[in-house]
Amino acid sequence: MDTISDRRSGCARPRLACVCTRHRLHAADRAKATGWGLDAATVRFFNRQWVPDETRWADSDVSPLHAPDLSGLPPALVVSAEHDLLRDESEAYAARLREAGGDVEVRRELGLIHNFMLLDELSPACAAAADRVAADLRTRLGVRRVH
Repeated sequence: MDTISDRRSGCARPRLACVCTRHRLHAADRAKATGWGLDAATVRFFNRQWVPDETRWADSDVSPLHAPDLSGLPPALVVSAEHDLLRDESEAYAARLREAGGDVEVRRELGLIHNFMLLDELSPACAAAADRVAADLRTRLGVRRVH
């Protein structure tokens, strides 16, 4: 994960980081493993495309959730969806960032599924959630809304 690698090498901190925290399916995931838009088999498929060697999936260079120290990372906005297979890992990452003294804002979008931001043209709830994410990012990055 580049942000953790950058911290180790002394590189400047980014203002915004996008991370992937998910590489292992847990027993608690069974309720969301199928039928919610993203299923466990698809997660495994994409994991294998990104990191073919499954023994590395718990490596902190692959998933920051497994890093022993999350201090000194950039501020984070973590938005999860209630019916997302990846929700628990996203929220666990946010909790670990907070425990390490990080500036983290976390929100769970109730009633929504993985990739809800891509469904904004189909669902008013998804559109409203996407607008909240955009507003949060503008605030965190210090950008004014352009009309």
